[in-house]
This record gives sequence, C-alpha cells and structure tokens, in this order.
Amino acid sequence: MIVTDRDKIAAIAPLYQAGLGLLFEGHYKQANAATRAAMASGTADRRTAQLGRVLDSSEHLAAHFADVPLLVFGYLTSRENAGSIWPALWSMCLAARAEGVGSTVTTILEMFAAKEVDEILGVPEGSGFYRHACLPMGYPTGRWGVPDRKPVSKVVYHDTWGTPPAFAPSEPLWSPHK
Repeated sequence: MIVTDRDKIAAIAPLYQAGLGLLFEGHYKQANAATRAAMASGTADRRTAQLGRVLDSSEHLAAHFADVPLLVFGYLTSRENAGSIWPALWSMCLAARAEGVGSTVTTILEMFAAKEVDEILGVPEGSGFYRHACLPMGYPTGRWGVPDRKPVSKVVYHDTWGTPPAFAPSEPLWSPHK
C-alpha cells in the first residue's frame, strides 16, 4: 500500500515517534547512551561513529515523519512467512536510490502500533493481511552519497576464511558523489 495522504501520514507520525522513543528507552538505551558519550568525547571509533549517524538519522526521521511525502507499507497474507516481502521492499529502496530518493526499511510501526496504523489506513480487521514493514521515502535533506565501505577483500572470503576472492575489484565499482 502506498500512502501520500497528508492527514494519514500526520496521524501515523506520532505513533512512529512514540515507537522510536520506546526503543531508545528500552532495547537501545545502553547502546544509545554509550554511543552518544563516545561521540561527545571524541573517542568514537569508526563503527561507533557509524552507529551515531544511524541514530541521528532515525531521530531525524521521527522528528520529520509528518513531512515524509510517501510511505510504502508491505503487506502479506501471513504473519510468519515474511521472507518474500523483504526482497521486494529492498528492491524498492535500491530503485528509489537510483532516482535520488532516500528510503529506509523500518518495522517500528509494526512492533508498536500495528492495530492503530491499520485503522488509520482503513485495513479491515480480520482481512487476513499483515503489515511487515514501512518504507518512508523522500528526497534527502542531509549528506547524500556513497557510504564508506570496506574493500570486498576484507568482507568476502573464498573457500577458506581469510582468503579474498580472486575476482574482487581493487577499488569501488562506483564513483563517490561529490
């Protein structure tokens, strides 16, 4: 389901914000605090700095959720067998990126406000359809480019752990955006 109705997105926004707040006060509380402390003190390593950017990005999305121009919701007729929806959603993200549109896959609404979101969207109770994820989509407002990546030889091995594949490129196959 695609949603562009401003009133519906505005009604969903506080549900998303509340769900993210619950995650940050529960499951991610220690990681969030440790990451923020390392970032503030300048002691964050590369991985911690990346997590800090992800946390910042998730907070930015929550704060501006009502401004997102397009929401895509992935529904299936099964709660348990969601494996088939993920490639479709990820393909949408890749296609959007190729067109300069930012997106992310989030399950916060499904975890914390499933019934409320279905009511807002008019999904009949007992329809047999289950929402598995939301893709907020829009034009990025911050830094947009090719993310830092480790070389293929550092993350892919061939036949034996630690042996890089012979076919690994020596440099990225894309040009970094300026």
